[in-house]
Amino acid sequence: MRERIIAMLLVVSTILSLFAGCTATNPTVDPTGTDASTAANETVVTETEVASEATTAPMEIEPTEAPTVPPTELPTEPTEPEPAFTIEQQNSINMLNYLVALVTEINSSTGSRVYLEEVYLDLLNNTDPSMVNDYTLQQYNSILDLLEGYRMIDVKRERLEYLYNQNRANNLRAAMPSPLSRLNVVESQNALKAMASLVYLAVDSVNSYKSSTSELDAQYLQDNWNLEDQEMAYLHSSRTDMFNYLVKITGNYDIPGVITLNEEFATEFVKRTNNVNVDQRIEWLERKVEIYRYFGEYWLVLARSYFEDGNYQKCLDAIKEYEALNISIYRIDYKYAEALPYVIVAAKEKMSEKDYVEFAAKYAQLILDNADQYDWAKQYFVCQT
Repeated sequence: MRERIIAMLLVVSTILSLFAGCTATNPTVDPTGTDASTAANETVVTETEVASEATTAPMEIEPTEAPTVPPTELPTEPTEPEPAFTIEQQNSINMLNYLVALVTEINSSTGSRVYLEEVYLDLLNNTDPSMVNDYTLQQYNSILDLLEGYRMIDVKRERLEYLYNQNRANNLRAAMPSPLSRLNVVESQNALKAMASLVYLAVDSVNSYKSSTSELDAQYLQDNWNLEDQEMAYLHSSRTDMFNYLVKITGNYDIPGVITLNEEFATEFVKRTNNVNVDQRIEWLERKVEIYRYFGEYWLVLARSYFEDGNYQKCLDAIKEYEALNISIYRIDYKYAEALPYVIVAAKEKMSEKDYVEFAAKYAQLILDNADQYDWAKQYFVCQT
């Protein structure tokens, strides 16, 4: 029974499969007259062509507007770098280096009363009081006392020399025998006695003169030693006062100590700048620029040295460096005026006629502003310029 059912199912499935095959082989006619298979094929071809065109044709992208960025405004003039120091710091550096060099020169010129008196008057009359703070005022008073002390020591030496010479003359006069005594001896009838008396008078006068002169020399030597002791005390006091001033200024105004002068640097500067060999002088100055960069007189000496060497452009550059320090501690800058004639002549060698005329007019006026009215040499130079 079961086998029969299975056989019937096989027959039915065979018939169904044959019917399905017949349906697939008979094409379905489209109402338009095109069979379905052809239409299907055309549809497939059309879609393929569209896909192919889509892959080969470039893709058109609509341009988008870029965001507008405002243009960067460039400065019309180059911006100047920020100064390394504030105005207050720069004034303190200028004053500090000036006083260090000044005190060093004073201590090496104690025997020149003319120089000491000139410096004394210059400090009182040519210092801009607005540039003097409390520390500097204290140092100024110390320097004025130093100058007066050295000046009085020199005066005392002259007085001591005068008294010494006068006492020697008085002792010589006192040692000479009296003319009446010699006349009495000559009038004596005994020649031998007269000769002996004259010899005795001469020997006694010599011994008396030597004795009094020896005492006088000892006193003179002692007095000179006392003056030398006073001078050494002034020297020590000036050095300690200057060092204290240096410490106060650098500490209170936040100034690097390496850019300030000391006594050794100032002494070496005076020694080297007096060298008559221009090449050696310039070589040393250029090598020590980091030490003396903030010392105004350094640039003035360098400008003059370059002029003497015929390097006019460097002469002009050096005076610009001096002006950049903005030294305003004097009422009249005499040393600046001394250097400006070299600068004007150097400018004539390097500038066009138009630029030189403007330059010379400016610096000629600066010479007149920083020179005494009776300085005829500078006034004559300005007139010729």
